[in-house]
Amino acid sequence: MTRKAILPTGREVAHQALLTIAVTIVAFLIISQVPGVKAWLKQSSEGLPLV
Repeated sequence: MTRKAILPTGREVAHQALLTIAVTIVAFLIISQVPGVKAWLKQSSEGLPLV
């Protein structure tokens, strides 16, 4: 196997990083706008240790 087949290029890494950030922001906006989801998330995370 060649090095090129194993390691992603810098452009691919940047693309995945931006995609992850965008999805996180969209998820945050949805959770903050829907009270039912916000309450469910708060209830389901009770008792989890804070990191």
